[in-house]
Amino acid sequence: PVSIGLGVSFLCSVTGIGGPLLFYPAWMLWDPQVAMKTLVGISSPFSTTLVTMSGISALTFGQVDIGLALPLMVLTTGCVLGGGALMRRMGDSSLQLCIGVILMLLGAVLAARTMHKMITA
Repeated sequence: PVSIGLGVSFLCSVTGIGGPLLFYPAWMLWDPQVAMKTLVGISSPFSTTLVTMSGISALTFGQVDIGLALPLMVLTTGCVLGGGALMRRMGDSSLQLCIGVILMLLGAVLAARTMHKMITA
């Protein structure tokens, strides 16, 4: 598990892609029988650390857009609480399907954005 975390962290820092986009598939390749609730529970500290360090860096070295940061903070908190409540009610197979669809959509959006940048550049 430590090597998976180090490898995914390195790829996230090099590529700028968020943790779950790389973390979930890597962990599922290592342990295909892992419960989705376990993956979500493990990735929460990863995400919290990433957001905290990003906030500290922005406050220390850059300018923070309070008009953007405050609504995102409220929206993110609400979504995390709502997602936690929904996760308790969902079974592992439906949660796995939901996360798979979200990751596929996110990958498609990233691919489309990259293609758009390549075409317009």
